[in-house]
Amino acid sequence: MKLRTLDGEPVRGKMATEQPVSEGGLPVLVVDGVAISPDEADFFLESATQEELEMLEEGGYDLPEWEE
Repeated sequence: MKLRTLDGEPVRGKMATEQPVSEGGLPVLVVDGVAISPDEADFFLESATQEELEMLEEGGYDLPEWEE
């Protein structure tokens, strides 16, 4: 998925369930190999697949959409 930092820098993220911080198989957001909790996810969502959107919701992430 495509994300933007709060400064507008583009970054790539993915949802994963195999991370050690993934409690009970809940998906976590991984950016640059680092798992990011919902409370630490300071990103805008630029684009994501339907599956990624569902995993974000399941993991408790509420990322605002990127608007140029």
